[in-house]
Amino acid sequence: MQYYNRLRSAGKAGRGAFTLIELLVVIIILGIASVVVVPMLANTDDLKLNAATRQLVAALLYAQTNAISTQKSHQIVFNTGTNSYEVQQQNPDSSFTIIKHPVAKTDYRIDFDTEPGLKNVVVNSADFDSTSTVRFDRLGAPYNGNGNALTDGSVTIAVPNLSSTITIEPVTGDRKSVV
Repeated sequence: MQYYNRLRSAGKAGRGAFTLIELLVVIIILGIASVVVVPMLANTDDLKLNAATRQLVAALLYAQTNAISTQKSHQIVFNTGTNSYEVQQQNPDSSFTIIKHPVAKTDYRIDFDTEPGLKNVVVNSADFDSTSTVRFDRLGAPYNGNGNALTDGSVTIAVPNLSSTITIEPVTGDRKSVV
């Protein structure tokens, strides 16, 4: 019995340090946590730009398909001064009014300065044959803001040190984006 007590007390005296396995487990847990946390702390401007580009391409496609399905011209008006754009539909009197966003059910106006998650995104330029508007007719063909068939059109959005240009192809209205 005395021998067992000595072994037991010797075991307790040796427990003042961590075992190699305990240290390895802690190091592995810290490594996994750093892999998850560090990217979240990094600069997310490239993610914001990609999200804004996808959102803008979706708005262009929505305006074009809505023009075809409703048989009414739709247009997107860009405002570089306010970093925003809005989707509008033509009225019977040929004026345009903003439409409702299909998901949010609010006016289809995207303002990068107030849009959640898209801070620092700016509309650098919008040039559709020297206008800031691209219009789609009832067949989905693109026109400039003056109502003439589009010959050259693009919009550039940017974050610090990165930009994305979305080009609208004449005749077809296909969208191409380059980040």
